[in-house]
Amino acid sequence: MNVFIDLGSHTGESTRDLWPDYDRVYCWEPNPAFWHCYDGLDDVVLIRAAAGVRDEVVPFYIGTDGKMQGSSVCGDKVTGDLSATPVDVQSLRFASWLLALEPAIITVKMDIEGAEYAVLPDMIATRAAGKVDRLLIEWHHEKIPSVSQQQHDDLVAAIGCAVACVEQWTR
Repeated sequence: MNVFIDLGSHTGESTRDLWPDYDRVYCWEPNPAFWHCYDGLDDVVLIRAAAGVRDEVVPFYIGTDGKMQGSSVCGDKVTGDLSATPVDVQSLRFASWLLALEPAIITVKMDIEGAEYAVLPDMIATRAAGKVDRLLIEWHHEKIPSVSQQQHDDLVAAIGCAVACVEQWTR
């Protein structure tokens, strides 16, 4: 079975053309403004949560650019014209969810606006990263002041050792 997991799926516009190549598609999107975009898509499982490192409610800063792009759980993100007042959204521990998934060939697209610096180390520590065959990732280190270049470089090297294929993702 081929599985596609879209973390930070937004409206699904950036990956929708890939979905027919997979037997099962999971889209993770915490922003309720986009949930209607998945209505009627019987082959897509929408997970109405942010990918995180714990099952909890977290603050979510919505992008105010009109398209709500760049919305993030990272309050220190410096791009995306984030709202000053966050909304509360559900966050689920992605590593635990991934470990519970039945064996499959798994592709993960990760565009989670800085949260990758928490989620990926958790995936490595729990060995959940080993279940991923292909990781398409958009890195956001230059947008998160609390992440140093060294931290970014170390994480890139570590995830490269844990996942068979890691590729830069851009919309």
